[in-house]
Amino acid sequence: MTPEERDRLTRLEQRVEGLDAWMKSINTKLDEVRTAAHMGAGAWWIILRLGAVVVAISAVFAWLFDRWPHK
Repeated sequence: MTPEERDRLTRLEQRVEGLDAWMKSINTKLDEVRTAAHMGAGAWWIILRLGAVVVAISAVFAWLFDRWPHK
């Protein structure tokens, strides 16, 4: 192995070690995002159902207003 190849291999090993720490930090952040998404999923379904109820009630009032005798 030539000195140039050894230097290249040394630099490559240092970069790989840096990538390992970087990947661990990404995994930690991904876990935090995933936890936040799971917490928000319940709120999303509640808001969606509440919106459906509001739309249904609005439709009933619109139908009653349409059927109400006007002068």
